[in-house]
Amino acid sequence: MPTGSLHCTLSFLGRLDADQLDAVLACASRVTHPGFPLETAGLNYWPHNRIVWAGLGDPAAGLASLLARLREALEGIVEAPALTVPHITLLRGAKAAAAATLEQTLRWQCNEFVLARAAKEASGARYELIARWPLAGGEESASIRRRDSH
Repeated sequence: MPTGSLHCTLSFLGRLDADQLDAVLACASRVTHPGFPLETAGLNYWPHNRIVWAGLGDPAAGLASLLARLREALEGIVEAPALTVPHITLLRGAKAAAAATLEQTLRWQCNEFVLARAAKEASGARYELIARWPLAGGEESASIRRRDSH
Protein backbone atom coordinates (compact mmCIF):
# COMPACT_ATOMS: atom_id res chain seq x y z
CA MET A 1 0.00 0.00 0.00
CA PRO A 2 1.26 3.49 -0.69
CA THR A 3 2.21 5.17 2.58
CA GLY A 4 -0.34 7.93 1.91
CA SER A 5 -3.11 5.31 1.98
CA LEU A 6 -2.09 3.60 5.22
CA HIS A 7 -4.74 3.87 7.91
CA CYS A 8 -6.32 1.82 10.65
CA THR A 9 -9.77 0.62 9.57
CA LEU A 10 -12.21 0.63 12.48
CA SER A 11 -15.45 -0.24 10.72
CA PHE A 12 -16.90 -0.45 7.22
CA LEU A 13 -20.12 1.56 6.83
CA GLY A 14 -20.87 0.75 3.18
CA ARG A 15 -22.45 3.19 0.76
CA LEU A 16 -24.14 6.15 2.43
CA ASP A 17 -26.78 8.36 0.84
CA ALA A 18 -26.60 12.13 1.46
CA ASP A 19 -28.94 12.04 4.48
CA GLN A 20 -27.03 9.16 6.08
CA LEU A 21 -23.74 10.94 5.49
CA ASP A 22 -25.03 14.11 7.14
CA ALA A 23 -26.25 12.08 10.13
CA VAL A 24 -22.94 10.19 10.41
CA LEU A 25 -21.00 13.46 10.33
CA ALA A 26 -23.23 14.98 13.02
CA CYS A 27 -23.05 11.91 15.28
CA ALA A 28 -19.29 11.50 14.92
CA SER A 29 -18.75 15.15 15.80
CA ARG A 30 -20.35 14.51 19.20
CA VAL A 31 -18.05 11.58 20.07
CA THR A 32 -15.43 12.52 22.64
CA HIS A 33 -12.53 10.33 23.63
CA PRO A 34 -8.98 10.81 24.83
CA GLY A 35 -6.05 10.06 22.54
CA PHE A 36 -4.34 6.71 23.10
CA PRO A 37 -1.30 4.68 22.02
CA LEU A 38 -1.52 1.96 19.37
CA GLU A 39 0.90 -0.71 18.23
CA THR A 40 0.91 -3.41 15.57
CA ALA A 41 0.82 -7.08 16.47
CA GLY A 42 1.61 -9.54 13.72
CA LEU A 43 0.60 -10.12 10.12
CA ASN A 44 -2.62 -11.80 9.05
CA TYR A 45 -4.22 -12.85 5.76
CA TRP A 46 -7.82 -12.82 4.53
CA PRO A 47 -8.06 -15.26 1.61
CA HIS A 48 -11.58 -14.15 0.54
CA ASN A 49 -10.28 -10.71 -0.54
CA ARG A 50 -6.54 -11.57 -0.66
CA ILE A 51 -5.48 -8.91 1.83
CA VAL A 52 -2.43 -9.00 4.10
CA TRP A 53 -3.01 -6.90 7.18
CA ALA A 54 -1.39 -5.94 10.45
CA GLY A 55 -3.37 -6.51 13.60
CA LEU A 56 -3.25 -4.28 16.64
CA GLY A 57 -1.95 -5.39 20.00
CA ASP A 58 -1.84 -4.01 23.48
CA PRO A 59 -2.41 -1.33 24.46
CA ALA A 60 -5.53 -1.39 22.28
CA ALA A 61 -8.02 -0.70 25.08
CA GLY A 62 -8.30 2.92 23.92
CA LEU A 63 -9.14 1.72 20.42
CA ALA A 64 -11.82 -0.67 21.70
CA SER A 65 -13.36 2.12 23.77
CA LEU A 66 -13.39 4.57 20.84
CA LEU A 67 -14.90 1.93 18.56
CA ALA A 68 -17.67 1.21 21.09
CA ARG A 69 -18.50 4.93 21.36
CA LEU A 70 -18.60 5.32 17.58
CA ARG A 71 -20.83 2.27 17.09
CA GLU A 72 -23.19 3.49 19.81
CA ALA A 73 -23.37 6.96 18.21
CA LEU A 74 -24.14 5.45 14.79
CA GLU A 75 -26.83 3.06 16.03
CA GLY A 76 -30.00 3.67 14.04
CA ILE A 77 -28.23 5.98 11.56
CA VAL A 78 -26.77 3.29 9.34
CA GLU A 79 -27.41 -0.42 9.26
CA ALA A 80 -25.26 -2.15 11.83
CA PRO A 81 -21.71 -1.45 10.67
CA ALA A 82 -19.90 -4.55 9.55
CA LEU A 83 -17.99 -6.00 12.46
CA THR A 84 -14.53 -5.35 11.16
CA VAL A 85 -11.42 -6.37 12.99
CA PRO A 86 -9.50 -3.11 13.44
CA HIS A 87 -6.53 -3.50 11.12
CA ILE A 88 -4.02 -1.83 8.82
CA THR A 89 -4.15 -3.10 5.22
CA LEU A 90 -0.60 -3.64 3.96
CA LEU A 91 -1.03 -5.57 0.69
CA ARG A 92 -3.95 -6.17 -1.66
CA GLY A 93 -4.09 -8.98 -4.21
CA ALA A 94 -1.82 -11.35 -2.27
CA LYS A 95 -1.90 -14.78 -3.88
CA ALA A 96 -1.23 -16.74 -0.69
CA ALA A 97 -1.00 -16.30 3.04
CA ALA A 98 1.90 -14.15 4.12
CA ALA A 99 4.77 -16.14 5.55
CA ALA A 100 6.59 -13.01 6.64
CA THR A 101 6.47 -11.40 10.04
CA LEU A 102 6.75 -7.79 11.04
CA GLU A 103 10.38 -7.13 11.85
CA GLN A 104 9.46 -4.53 14.41
CA THR A 105 6.38 -3.36 16.22
CA LEU A 106 5.11 -0.03 14.98
CA ARG A 107 3.92 2.32 17.72
CA TRP A 108 2.16 5.65 17.46
CA GLN A 109 -0.17 7.97 19.33
CA CYS A 110 -3.72 8.07 17.98
CA ASN A 111 -4.87 11.71 18.15
CA GLU A 112 -7.80 11.68 15.71
CA PHE A 113 -10.33 9.54 13.88
CA VAL A 114 -11.54 10.09 10.33
CA LEU A 115 -14.27 9.16 7.88
CA ALA A 116 -12.85 8.12 4.53
CA ARG A 117 -14.30 6.79 1.30
CA ALA A 118 -12.53 4.14 -0.74
CA ALA A 119 -12.41 4.46 -4.52
CA LYS A 120 -11.12 1.49 -6.49
CA GLU A 121 -8.72 2.31 -9.28
CA ALA A 122 -6.66 0.16 -11.62
CA SER A 123 -3.63 0.81 -9.41
CA GLY A 124 -5.53 -0.19 -6.24
CA ALA A 125 -7.68 1.56 -3.68
CA ARG A 126 -7.48 5.30 -3.13
CA TYR A 127 -8.94 6.85 0.01
CA GLU A 128 -10.68 10.21 0.03
CA LEU A 129 -10.82 11.93 3.39
CA ILE A 130 -14.33 13.20 4.13
CA ALA A 131 -13.93 14.39 7.73
CA ARG A 132 -11.56 14.25 10.68
CA TRP A 133 -12.17 14.71 14.38
CA PRO A 134 -9.52 15.23 17.04
CA LEU A 135 -9.31 13.12 20.16
CA ALA A 136 -8.64 14.88 23.47
CA GLY A 137 -5.07 16.09 23.39
CA GLY A 138 -5.13 16.22 19.56
CA GLU A 139 -5.50 19.24 17.30
CA GLU A 140 -8.00 21.91 18.35
CA SER A 141 -10.67 21.76 15.66
CA ALA A 142 -12.29 19.20 13.44
CA SER A 143 -12.46 19.69 9.70
CA ILE A 144 -14.99 18.34 7.25
CA ARG A 145 -14.71 18.12 3.49
CA ARG A 146 -17.81 17.04 1.58
CA ARG A 147 -18.54 16.13 -1.96
CA ASP A 148 -22.07 15.68 -3.25
CA SER A 149 -21.32 12.43 -5.09
CA HIS A 150 -21.16 9.34 -2.92
